[in-house]
Amino acid sequence: MVFFVRVAANVCDGNRNIRLRFPSRPTLREVAAAAESYFAAAALHPSPAFQLGALLLLDEHAFAWVELYSAAQLSTDCQLYAFEGRRTRRPTPAGPWQRPRVKQRGGREILPPPAATVACRALPPAGSSPPSAPLDDWDDSACGPADGADTRRSHGSLPAAGPERTDGVGTATLWRGRGRLRGVFDGLDAERKGYLRLADLQRAVDAQRSVFVNYSAQTLLALADQDGDGRVSYKEWVGFAVSHPAVVDALSAAGALDSRLGGRGMMGCEHAPQPSLTPAEACRLSAEAYNRSRAILTREEARLAADAVRLNFLRDKWEEEKKRKQKAKAKTNGRTPRRKK
Repeated sequence: MVFFVRVAANVCDGNRNIRLRFPSRPTLREVAAAAESYFAAAALHPSPAFQLGALLLLDEHAFAWVELYSAAQLSTDCQLYAFEGRRTRRPTPAGPWQRPRVKQRGGREILPPPAATVACRALPPAGSSPPSAPLDDWDDSACGPADGADTRRSHGSLPAAGPERTDGVGTATLWRGRGRLRGVFDGLDAERKGYLRLADLQRAVDAQRSVFVNYSAQTLLALADQDGDGRVSYKEWVGFAVSHPAVVDALSAAGALDSRLGGRGMMGCEHAPQPSLTPAEACRLSAEAYNRSRAILTREEARLAADAVRLNFLRDKWEEEKKRKQKAKAKTNGRTPRRKK
């Protein structure tokens, strides 16, 4: 299965974007080596030309750049941004290059479209960079006039916290709790796998058993796992959050409470209060979180019950329609045609 990955970088004082083509889902090492090889050739600087320092992934749902720590986070035709390591240190949330905004076109922030598609082969066991061959003719030179407009538009700038893919996705259609959604997913994914398994959901349910009275980890996994592979990707998690926002709200409230109580996050089993909080304050915060979570889950249970009634009605209606069509078909087949005189 062919797998495409878009990678952008600031080369020759301008943002450049390419599409890497792999024969299958690549590893992070293969993506990094292919991107470094291409941008090193495009920079036209003395060796070493371009040394990759960090890769960030554009979260299409949260509309923000997030840390790339697992190949499981990659989806075909996803957008990455490569930061040069020899000129800039590894990015930090409060680093010196806090993602300055790129210039906008029509009020929307974009990266230039991919200028070329590059075929990449898997890395050999020795670990050398994979040879790359262009599939399309490169009309743009390293800093040539073919992409001059894009280079001038993004001169001396890095991608913003909300750059837009060129497919026209806008911020108006995004889920309102985009930051909270990513935070809950990262909190559940304690091992940084890039996806959630039953054990991750089980720890969350066990830690908040008083809240998830009518939910089990198996139920959450069955609802969120759309392709049935036994794990929940971030894309599937977004779909689950859209259809069951109350569950995500409950997990978010539990994580916020843990952080205020000085616990180890929503995965922790015991939450020891900090010295600044008295036992009465800790009990009050816990009661508030419980009441809030139970309220939203009660609304969720009512919504699910209404959905079940509606689905039963539609199923009965479909069965009646099916029987009616069968009777009409049987009546038509049993009717003998009249002979012509």
